[in-house]
Amino acid sequence: MAYRDFNISDLQNKLGLKLSSEKLFPNFKPVLPSSWLTESLEKKRRTIRITTEKAVSEVVISAVLADIQDRNTDKTTLFSGEILTADKSLGLNGEIDFIFVGQANAPEIVYPVISITEAKLNQSIEKAKSQAIAQMRGAQVYNKRHNTESHTIYGVITNGTQWIFMRLENDTITFDDNEYLINDLPSILGIFQEIINSFQ
Repeated sequence: MAYRDFNISDLQNKLGLKLSSEKLFPNFKPVLPSSWLTESLEKKRRTIRITTEKAVSEVVISAVLADIQDRNTDKTTLFSGEILTADKSLGLNGEIDFIFVGQANAPEIVYPVISITEAKLNQSIEKAKSQAIAQMRGAQVYNKRHNTESHTIYGVITNGTQWIFMRLENDTITFDDNEYLINDLPSILGIFQEIINSFQ
């Protein structure tokens, strides 16, 4: 079993997680996208046909995350496609699409704080939720085992257009009541920035 194999029942029965929802970021401050990000997204949309998962990742998601990392090089490191093994006996292992760790210039994954899961092109955002939540639990367990315990882990599910934020505290996963769209980049960037600032 791996992160991608979990379903909602597994999350509740095997991992003991409870699900809830609320407005997670009532006071976040929007952040204007850099000129590089705006120009990069516009240029790539004009020149690349976005018909595959790889294209979505390269054109949209990775550009947004790179902009966030560029603003926070003294606080975080962004990893892509890394394996995060937290507890194989629980199925908490496998590849993570993207993950921010709470350390600058980290040579490997240490202190993961935000896990980003891509919804595959042939599945809905809803289908990606179980995998995303399992990865967040994996990050929580990983931190505890490496003596960098954090009681709060954040997660994001995105297909490049829709962005859904979540928070894991102890055994409770809370979904943000709001769903953000890529045409509202200032809100997406602002929420990421608020999360990163909260770990400093």
